[in-house]
Order: sequence, then structure tokens, then C-alpha cells
Amino acid sequence: MNGALAGLLAVIVLGVAGFTAFVAKNDPAPIRSTTAVLDAGVAPASSAFGERLATGTVAAPVATAAEAPSLDKPIPPIPSALPASPPRRVGFGTIHVTFAGTDDAPTNARSRAAAEELILRLGHLAQSDWKSALAQGDSDSADDYGHVDLGDLQDKVSERALFSLEPGGVSGIVLTRTGYWIYRRRE
Repeated sequence: MNGALAGLLAVIVLGVAGFTAFVAKNDPAPIRSTTAVLDAGVAPASSAFGERLATGTVAAPVATAAEAPSLDKPIPPIPSALPASPPRRVGFGTIHVTFAGTDDAPTNARSRAAAEELILRLGHLAQSDWKSALAQGDSDSADDYGHVDLGDLQDKVSERALFSLEPGGVSGIVLTRTGYWIYRRRE
């Protein structure tokens, strides 16, 4: 390799390494995949949040005791696989919480930290009072989203969460590129 080409290659390698170090140092919540959250390529703002999601030991801060969600039913983890005989079609509802930086987020979307706080509170609440939790989700949250067939969802984590539920069951928290989701199987 001639000297000019080797010099150019060294500049490129150093430039990429410097940029990567700059991003890692200056981005407090880099987007990375984590098995703790079982996500679709978007990580929570903190690894502690992801670990608590995975174990179901999440608790969100609340302003008053009256606002405290029931913790008798922890947020369940998302199954790592579909059941042996999943239903072929389910009716479902969703709670959606988006944040700045997710796909299709509005320009005035909440911060990731605010979304995490909200979804944790709603995750606990949804386990015992679906309707109240639903009312506090984003405007596209709905008790009846219709029906979906097994294999039709693009996000396979969402599919595992939804198709592993018994009728009336409420999922754990799923993080996708469009935000946080909680599913309820209607039938």
C-alpha cells in the first residue's frame, strides 16, 4: 500500500473512531438493542429501567398515595417465545405512549424519561384497572383495535406479547420504534 493511501485510511479510521467516541460520550441514552427489555431496536433511557421491565419489578414515582397503582400484580415480562399452540387470531386493545425520537412522534412529543415514568405507572395500573390506564395513554390507545392474525404483526416482540395472553390478559411493556405499548387480549 502506498504512503498516501495508508495516510488516507488512517485519517478515515481515526475520524470514525473519534466520532463514535464523541457520540458515546455525549448521548446519555444511545439507541441500542437490549435483551433485558426484549425490544425492537430501541433501548430505554436507563439500563436500570430495562432490567426492572424484564423482571416486572417496576414502580413509578407518584405524586400522592391516591395515585399509586396497585403493586399486587406486577408487570409481567414478555415471553421469549410463542406458546406451543398460540391462537390464530385475537381481538385486542392497546395502550400507547410515544416519546421524542420515535418513529412518527409528533413535534411536541414528551421526553423519553417522561414516557418511561408514564408507561411504568400505566403498566402497573393496567394489570388491575385496564380502563383507567387506557384513558391515560396517548390518543391512539384503544380498547378495541379490532383483530389481528398470527404472523401479521411486523414487530415479533409485540406478537409474542399479544399471542401469549389468555383472553382478558394484559401484557407487559413492549418497546418498539414507535414507543411503548401494553396489549390486552379481548378474546
